Amino acid sequence: MALAELERPVRGPDGRASALRLYRAWPEGPARLALEYRDEVGRVVSGHWFATGEAAREALRPVRRRTDLEVERLAAAGGLVALYPPGDDALLKGLRPAVERPGSELLSHRPWRRASVKLDSGSGPSYAKVMRPRRAAQVAERARQATDLAAGAFATPRLRAVEEDGVLIFDEVAGARLLEVVRGEGRDRALAALGEALRALHDAQPAESLAPYPHVEAARRLVDHAEAVESLAPAASSQLAGLARSIGARLEPPVGPPAPLHRDLNGTNMRITEAGGVGILDFDQLTLGDPAIDLGGALARLVGNIESFQRPLEEELAASAAFLDGYRPAGALLKRAEGHFRATLVQGACGCVLRPAGRPHLPALTKWAADERGLSELLRGTGSGV
Repeated sequence: MALAELERPVRGPDGRASALRLYRAWPEGPARLALEYRDEVGRVVSGHWFATGEAAREALRPVRRRTDLEVERLAAAGGLVALYPPGDDALLKGLRPAVERPGSELLSHRPWRRASVKLDSGSGPSYAKVMRPRRAAQVAERARQATDLAAGAFATPRLRAVEEDGVLIFDEVAGARLLEVVRGEGRDRALAALGEALRALHDAQPAESLAPYPHVEAARRLVDHAEAVESLAPAASSQLAGLARSIGARLEPPVGPPAPLHRDLNGTNMRITEAGGVGILDFDQLTLGDPAIDLGGALARLVGNIESFQRPLEEELAASAAFLDGYRPAGALLKRAEGHFRATLVQGACGCVLRPAGRPHLPALTKWAADERGLSELLRGTGSGV
């Protein structure tokens, strides 16, 4: 049985086996994957894949000591899949109470790490982030710091409450997801506003308590991630680990003082309001470091998503040039961003290997990551002021 689709032995009211489709997966070393499935009506079902039964027993033993939850076990992809009851997590004690609130909906769940729950509250749209309590305290502090850093230049989710068992309640930021906007007539305005917002974040005076994020750590994580994916799916990812090692070795050191970094900008956590304002969500990884990390990463997340990976890289960059016009990076910063741009393309390709819906995009992402031309050369002739 493959991981992309599972037939569960648990049968529904009509007597049919319940089908699951893999939505996304996260490598957790060479012998384990965290899994997030959707069932036939879109409900989230999370689990893990283990390379061996022994790996499963070793990982689940301490978990079973903390809970009496029932774990489904299915043979799949040469190993064992453990599926957990929807909304249950042995290490996220606040998840079950959150999903049992009236009108709530589980949006995402990486088992043993984090979950997101949409809430139906009487005081406006809100959502809960659920994680381990120690991690929740760190994320709460970063959310407060992000609001201070924004200083009105962009919106951030207001932290409404810090509850027991690692539950944080946030107000929802109004606006459309960036990826919905950039495919319409307001694309250039939205991208320019996003570039201005990111520049405002990088120019803000950071709190002394923000931890540094060395660029060598970015290289290490890139290589570790690609090598883990290669060990799990060698046929589909044969080029990615080599690309990651080559790109990681050439990431340029930062120049100048460190700036506040988001480190996870993507099309789903950036919002554009009807008035053209910007909202940025998910400052869980807020740190200090080289702004080239955010700049290159955000640009890589934009290319391809405007026209669904159908055009050459230089044309995709031309469609995203307004973002750079809004940011106005100096030449040296743009040069350093090239490595992080390509690193993020490799990370995206790794995600496509593990996510069936992304497999059609794997060839384009791999080809773009291997393209040796610099951003300045690729942007030449686009009309961009960069």
